[in-house]
Amino acid sequence: MENRIKHIYPSILPQTFSDAEVYVADFSERTNSARGVEFHPSHPLCPKTEGQLMDCLLIRNPQGMTLSFIPFQNHLFKDKQGNDMEQCECCFFPLTMNTTEGNFISFVEIKDCKSKNLSVHKDKAKNQLTTSIREFRRKDIISDKQRVYGIISFPRMKKLSFNQTLLEDYTEYKRLYKQEKIHLLITNEVTVVSEEKIVY
Repeated sequence: MENRIKHIYPSILPQTFSDAEVYVADFSERTNSARGVEFHPSHPLCPKTEGQLMDCLLIRNPQGMTLSFIPFQNHLFKDKQGNDMEQCECCFFPLTMNTTEGNFISFVEIKDCKSKNLSVHKDKAKNQLTTSIREFRRKDIISDKQRVYGIISFPRMKKLSFNQTLLEDYTEYKRLYKQEKIHLLITNEVTVVSEEKIVY
């Protein structure tokens, strides 16, 4: 799958990790867009506050599986008229020599915002995820047999159970899965348990 993505989007630069932990951070807000989404095998520092750790999405990989991380640079997805489409930050998936049928792929949108902006950013994040996943399906990068996750991370929200706050029932989860076949996860930490599944 990585080769197909590189063929369709030649400007993409995949990064591969088999570390027990991978930290995904969006530095855009804290660096005036001088830096974007980055992947680190150890917890990176916040660029604005000396000695303070950056707020991140943590991906635990206890089995040490090789995972491919694909950052989506700005203006990557275009519609038929050449206009920019909404898109999420990145995706990641297990890198295997075997068939990818049944393997998971996860799309990630990070909202590095304060609590008062959560509800505003939730719907935008879902649209960004959905548009990116539709684009991958339209280009036949992912198949109907693959398990597709959409992760929305609010990394500044460490003390609040924002998943319960944002989604007080499962209607939204069910609708998104029924319409788009997307397993929605709103969390700041996930664990890769197999080539087919992640949990939070």
